[in-house]
Amino acid sequence: MLLLVMAVIDFRTGLLPDRGNLYLAGLGLMMAGLLGTLQDALLGALLGAALLFALRTLSRGGIGLGDVKYAAAFGIWLGWQGTLLALALSFALGACLALVLLGTGRLGRRDRLAFGPFLSAGAYLSYIGGAAFWSAYEVLL
Repeated sequence: MLLLVMAVIDFRTGLLPDRGNLYLAGLGLMMAGLLGTLQDALLGALLGAALLFALRTLSRGGIGLGDVKYAAAFGIWLGWQGTLLALALSFALGACLALVLLGTGRLGRRDRLAFGPFLSAGAYLSYIGGAAFWSAYEVLL
């Protein structure tokens, strides 16, 4: 539910609130502590934050710090593999919609598109289907 709330807030305002990120991260840390997966949770947070911060640096601010913090927060829930999948899905979904909007003229090259809804969708899809994805991937190897 919190992923949906964060997506709507970012879509409407262009901001991902720190309070939502802290709430998501805090709940995730409590769950990881109870399940004994704290190391994987911290790796997920670090991976999510590091990748988006690197992209933010390379894009000179095209990605906001709220997105970086959001990736760290849901990375706690997903672990490093789930976070990697969530970010890949987020970028794929965002790119597809951006191409459609550019192609139809509803979005210009200089227009901004909130990335939070795509991060939420990627995180949710990774959460519900990440294990199946990685199992299928291992079979291909």
